[in-house]
Amino acid sequence: MRKTLLLFSLIGAFSTSAQEDPIFHWSKSAGNIGFDIGYGMNSDSQGNVYTVGVFNGTVDFNPGAGTSNMTAQGAAADAFVQKLDSQGNFVWAKRIGGSSGNHISHIGFAQNGDLILGGSFNETVDFDPNAGTTNLTAVPQPNPIYSSTDVSIVRLTAEGNLVWAKKIGGPGYEEILSMEVDAQGNVFVAGFFELSCDFDPGVGNYSLTATGSRDGFILKLDPDGNFVWAKRIGGASESRINKIVLDAQGNIYATGNYFQAIDVDPNAGQVMLQPSPPDNFNQYSQDAFVFKWNAAGEYQWANRMAGSMSESSYGLAVGNDVVYVSGWFYGSVDMDPGAGEAILSTSNGGSIFVCKYDTSGTFQWAKQTGAALQPEVRKIQLMEDGDLAMYGTFKGSFPFAPGMTMEAQGENDLFVARFDADGNPEWANAFGGTGDEYPGDINIASNGVWLITGAFATTSDLNPFYPINTATSVGSQDIFTVRLAPEALKTQDFQIDGAWSVYPNPSNGQVSLHFDEALFGAKVDIHTILGQKVSEYEIGQTETNLQLRPGNYIVKTQLGNSSSIKKLIVF
Repeated sequence: MRKTLLLFSLIGAFSTSAQEDPIFHWSKSAGNIGFDIGYGMNSDSQGNVYTVGVFNGTVDFNPGAGTSNMTAQGAAADAFVQKLDSQGNFVWAKRIGGSSGNHISHIGFAQNGDLILGGSFNETVDFDPNAGTTNLTAVPQPNPIYSSTDVSIVRLTAEGNLVWAKKIGGPGYEEILSMEVDAQGNVFVAGFFELSCDFDPGVGNYSLTATGSRDGFILKLDPDGNFVWAKRIGGASESRINKIVLDAQGNIYATGNYFQAIDVDPNAGQVMLQPSPPDNFNQYSQDAFVFKWNAAGEYQWANRMAGSMSESSYGLAVGNDVVYVSGWFYGSVDMDPGAGEAILSTSNGGSIFVCKYDTSGTFQWAKQTGAALQPEVRKIQLMEDGDLAMYGTFKGSFPFAPGMTMEAQGENDLFVARFDADGNPEWANAFGGTGDEYPGDINIASNGVWLITGAFATTSDLNPFYPINTATSVGSQDIFTVRLAPEALKTQDFQIDGAWSVYPNPSNGQVSLHFDEALFGAKVDIHTILGQKVSEYEIGQTETNLQLRPGNYIVKTQLGNSSSIKKLIVF
């Protein structure tokens, strides 16, 4: 696919990054004939990479030479957890499944390194991924025509052993859309629910009733999965909380969408957010919000983003007295919730927006991209230096900013982008292929490592940067995991010598060089024993075939400050 890496600055000022931009380290994929998707990912303090999602049929989750097959039960999709080390080597994979479909979409860590998993399921599922059995059963829908889905929260050890499994649910449809674990190990879950839902996963009952077709919720559990509190927001129609973020003081920030007016004060008071005309229930009337509650779930402030057509918000990042909100909109919208105006407008498609507030909810600024066909933001994340990273998807041609245009090669392509603290794009890069890609999750560690997951179809380039790194799906959509790392870190944590080989050695002249994907971008030099250069090139594929004359050769692979030398004999 065509790649473009472009630097951009608003009003002519060149923007530089204090934190080093990453380069491609490795990519891995897994899948079979069905739809297999990576929904969420995270990394622990040792750099191990955990990916969670859903799979169908039989899938080999070992991306290396070995095999680790897992088979989804029956015709339904099952959930998976995969653990790789920092070099992309397989550690383990676990399956969670039952009589019907389920998935895991979120992953966090407890204080001791245990995994906290969030997902949804229906009917009966065994949440013990090993030999034991821990069945949970979703509350059935009274009308068999409609499906009922409950929310699951599961704790596993770092070795993949079950600690506990909890569920919340009711006769309607409940979905987890965001999950956070605080410094004390408390678990916060957010999403939406229908009808009524018991939010106490224990023997007690704490039921909330939706006032609309769907209401948003935030649930707090203690480190052992016990109920602490649950709150709802809602109105006469539909509302949902797409993302929550906790600050260092335990305050809760949330963003999401609503139709018609909603009350965002979960307690005795009432704080109504009004929609913009047209106030009717259709795809064009959706509006977006951001609000703050304190650690006890008490209302602090709320702002709306309501315009002439439709707005949606999934991106939320909170830092030192800064709150960033991002999503997409159609038509025009006033992003300033106060007496002033900050009008953004778009035509011939939708645009992505980024808004900045302080932690008191005071509006600072709003920026937008150019227009594209169905641009969407999956996630934004605040980086250590105050820059903002973005992960999303688009169709067709996307003029992200002046002089910065991305071209989709298939139905949907993915993109990553970086903004400075003032909302100016520093770069944006597309990746994907001729099929349909799905954006799952992005996670950026404090050391500058970027981890990306999702799904791809047919043949896709899984490197947002150079060189091209292609993978071909086995089924309709396959899971992918990508690791990007700063140059210095990639060199530091990579053992180069075991990542490439020369064979056969000795050889009759036909020589093959094999390289792990982690070496893509490294340089290869081949010299005779007398120092005469035979070949020099940059690694961009896993296999290179050469024809050499009889003699003794030195083959050197150089990655950053690390190098590896192998001797080759040709007879």
